[in-house]
Amino acid sequence: MTLDLLSLKSVDAFASAFLTRGLPLHGLILNAGIMATPFTLSADGIESQFATNHVAHFRLTQRLLDRIVESAPSRVVVVSAKLHTLAPKREGIRFDKISEQAIYKPWVAYGQSKLANILFSSELSRSLEARGIKNVYVNSLHPDEDQGASTSLFLATDPTVEEKDYRGLYFDPIAKLVEPDSKIATDAALAKKLWEFTEKLVQEKLGK
Repeated sequence: MTLDLLSLKSVDAFASAFLTRGLPLHGLILNAGIMATPFTLSADGIESQFATNHVAHFRLTQRLLDRIVESAPSRVVVVSAKLHTLAPKREGIRFDKISEQAIYKPWVAYGQSKLANILFSSELSRSLEARGIKNVYVNSLHPDEDQGASTSLFLATDPTVEEKDYRGLYFDPIAKLVEPDSKIATDAALAKKLWEFTEKLVQEKLGK
């Protein structure tokens, strides 16, 4: 199966191909990403870093979520970065200027997409709990530069996550529970706004 995160149609095709196999899904690690790239648009007309690092992961999770719930206990691990602090200082997410080339700054856009990762993780966790789903554990992290996958693997597989009921939290290397480096990353209202914005954006781009 192939997956192009710069195309929502490709994301949907990948999800459909996986679901038709009838396999359980106990862990989803949202790890793929691009960093500080020159301004380009995705196949759907979305700024490429926001499209790849956030929107595609949102859609992939959305399509696979029922299978993840059916397969519980299960985990969703969202790889963010300390550089989420580079997101716009005042608003965090520039909802009305996501794909505006005139104001594009590669590192700011990267920080914005990494902030979106943390906000998405916390809102997904909150929404699952609101539905009474207690055995799907969603967390985000900053990866270690020397042992990049260590914290991801901990959150995806270690029994400690269930034993300590880690959900909607943020981790530093290696497997260290911390607060995000930016206070705006803990803004529940912003997380909900981002969810609703992304959901609407995906629907518009896919014509659904």
